[in-house]
Amino acid sequence: MKDRSSLEIAKQKKARGATLGLLSDAYPQALSYVVIERLLVDAGAAQAHDMPRVIAYLQDKAYIVVTVPEEPDIQPMKNAVIRLCAHGIDLLEGSIPEDTGVDF
Repeated sequence: MKDRSSLEIAKQKKARGATLGLLSDAYPQALSYVVIERLLVDAGAAQAHDMPRVIAYLQDKAYIVVTVPEEPDIQPMKNAVIRLCAHGIDLLEGSIPEDTGVDF
């Protein structure tokens, strides 16, 4: 496993929090992966190459649901839509214990 600096880890945590924030603003609607990526990159909150890892973490923690179109594509995430789940709302509202992997 490649060693990651504490700065890289802090950036990942901030990107996860920023992603949840965007999805919270859109809730109950979903946002496309491309829109989330573009907004975070433009705001300097993430880099495009980090986004798959950010989304995977949030999905693994059940904070978000990722829906990928049924038709196969070379880059299926580019066509995915992402929606905040109740568990993600609970995290944002402090109803569940904080996640040290997400920084708001």
